[in-house]
Amino acid sequence: KFTNAIEAKQEAEQFALKAKRDLERIKIEAEQKITQAKAEAESLRLQKQQITVSLIELRKVEAFREAIAKWNGTVPNVLLGGGGAAPLLSLDSMMKK
Repeated sequence: KFTNAIEAKQEAEQFALKAKRDLERIKIEAEQKITQAKAEAESLRLQKQQITVSLIELRKVEAFREAIAKWNGTVPNVLLGGGGAAPLLSLDSMMKK
């Protein structure tokens, strides 16, 4: 019985030690997640500050210049605008009829 009591005490101490280590590990992991979330939030905040009306206009101009550079010189059959696709009528084809 004495040996069983000693073994039970040792097992209880080991269990308590393991529980303490697990708790410390969980706390550290939680702190890491919080730190990471704060860093991501700060990054998003800084990115949001950099988006201005001027930057948006610049991106539009850049996209337009890129489209011009890729243009092959033919008039498109469909025009995409803010309201969706709209067919373009070719006056040449109407005049030939």
